[in-house]
Amino acid sequence: MGIGGARWSVEGAEAILLLRAAVLSGDFDDYWKFHAAQVYARTHAKKYRGRVPSARPALKVVE
Repeated sequence: MGIGGARWSVEGAEAILLLRAAVLSGDFDDYWKFHAAQVYARTHAKKYRGRVPSARPALKVVE
């Protein structure tokens, strides 16, 4: 937030302040684990019912 002339939306400024508070209080690691679990639940668990497909297809060995 120390950038001269920067413009912040209310939501963006609040998000940065909350992250800075989490870092300064020492709670960032716990917050990040919670955040990652929420993203997983929202984007993967509901869509794939807990079975997220591999990002890379399995390679077949040709002999």
